[in-house]
Amino acid sequence: MRFSHVGITVTDLDRSRRFYEKYFRFDPGQARDYPDGTLILRDADGFALALHPGAGAPDDEFLHFGYSCSGREEVRALRERLLGAGEMLTEDEDSESFVSIKVTDPDGYRVEISWEDLARDPL
Repeated sequence: MRFSHVGITVTDLDRSRRFYEKYFRFDPGQARDYPDGTLILRDADGFALALHPGAGAPDDEFLHFGYSCSGREEVRALRERLLGAGEMLTEDEDSESFVSIKVTDPDGYRVEISWEDLARDPL
């Protein structure tokens, strides 16, 4: 068994699609529309993000989903790309053993991108 998809409600399907395809490598050629209005985006690993018309993110500061990167430089490069495009970060941490940023998507969902040195003793 593996975790395979997340479904979120969005106020503008096209805007959300552009955001996730631009920053999170969802393949435009794999996108699929469904009769109920849902748009499913897929990445190279087969993970699906289901976008459905609705109200957008609930007002909850903890609610988020995330991406793990293979190295700290991957997080730092995306940080620069997001900031260069005018996106606002809601969190930004960069230490020897943990690099993490959070960006808010167009509907208010927080997306975390992080790298952690799991071999390092946290204490």
